[in-house]
Amino acid sequence: MADGRGTGRRRLSTTVFAALVASALACVLAAFLGTAAVYYATHEAGEAQRLAALAEEAGATLGPLDADGRRAMLAAQLPGPERYTLVSSDGEVLFDSADDDAGYHGDRPEVLEAEKAGSASVSRHSATLDRDMLYAAQRLAGGDVLRIAEERESFAAFAGSFVLPAAAVMAAVSALAAVASRLITRRIVAPFAALDDGLPAPDCYREVAPLIERIEDQQARLREQNLELARADTIRRDFSANVSHEMKTPLQIISGYAEIIDQGIADEADTRTFAHIIHDEAQRMRSLIDDVLTLSRMDEPLGAEQGPVDLLDLAGSVLRRMAPVADAAEVGLRALGSPITVEANARLLDQALSNLVENAVRYSPAGSQVTVTVAKDCHPGEPGAVAEAVVSVRDEGCGIAADEQDKVFERFYRVDKSRSKETGGTGLGLAIVKHAVEQCGGTVELESTPGEGSVFRLRLPL
Repeated sequence: MADGRGTGRRRLSTTVFAALVASALACVLAAFLGTAAVYYATHEAGEAQRLAALAEEAGATLGPLDADGRRAMLAAQLPGPERYTLVSSDGEVLFDSADDDAGYHGDRPEVLEAEKAGSASVSRHSATLDRDMLYAAQRLAGGDVLRIAEERESFAAFAGSFVLPAAAVMAAVSALAAVASRLITRRIVAPFAALDDGLPAPDCYREVAPLIERIEDQQARLREQNLELARADTIRRDFSANVSHEMKTPLQIISGYAEIIDQGIADEADTRTFAHIIHDEAQRMRSLIDDVLTLSRMDEPLGAEQGPVDLLDLAGSVLRRMAPVADAAEVGLRALGSPITVEANARLLDQALSNLVENAVRYSPAGSQVTVTVAKDCHPGEPGAVAEAVVSVRDEGCGIAADEQDKVFERFYRVDKSRSKETGGTGLGLAIVKHAVEQCGGTVELESTPGEGSVFRLRLPL
């Protein structure tokens, strides 16, 4: 089946060929007409001079003779293609080589001019013959006028003699234009072909360069978009695989213990133990589902949810909510700093700070303390620096190794898998933190020393 994309589209080589041939033929035609016009004018001037010289020579010969002698001389001595007319001083035709009954000629322009000036050369249309004629007249002794006439060749007839040479030239020009158009087309298309092959654009015409640059920019953007799509697809696949894996384990545990209970092979004490395990795994699944839903909601536009958020009030609210969990783990909580207000999404910031505090409590030993600090950072000494609000969450836990610090914000990544499983972690908490802060226009940083603890900083624009 033919590709419909090419329907109605012109070929560049055809366009270039047509333009070259049209231009070349126009130039050849203009040159032909110009040359013909010059040659025609030269030919006309030469014929006029020839007739004038002939009239002057005949006048010198006929001058001494009387009227009868002049007629006899013209009839006997001056045959040829030219028409000879002898006009008397009173305008009567004494002799005409073409028409003996020629009428009155005293009013002819060439005769009148010759009577006044002695000679004349006139090109005009003859009403009697209905032709374009060239005339030369010479005044003779006694007042008679000798006129010599010749039919004037038309420009069309004169130019017709150039038709065959011009046609040959046009054919040669068309052939050359066909070859030139192919070469020029290849030269023009070469940069685009290189782009199509993914190669750097070679040197090209200056007029084409902007288009080549735009195409290269578009290709670069498309390549970047393709990479982004590929990365997004990889993240989606990995995320789906991780979710499936994380869901599969508790489901298998729940299914196994439920089957044991259903078969009645467990005693009452084991049944209570199994029920407790089933409850814990169900809670783990619910936490995982909640975190997945939280991540998906963060991709939605913020819209009107943006508003002023007092970070110190937010920190106090989060610590009050986390107090029961911290008390159970024997971990102290405190908030430091001064009130700072930012324009952000309160729900997302609450989610991010809650996850950081929960993680800090989860990985802190009993008797330690988690500190939340709200401050302003102006980046002194940095050119173009602007003030930022910084919310720091510091713990006194086991810390994170340097080679793992870049990975902790990845989805389902756990530094201590066994500890995370014991405390119900899903591996999505820090991914949610990073996503939430970025949605609010901020960034998240980690500073950690193994064995001493970690500090997570949320930086938000003021």
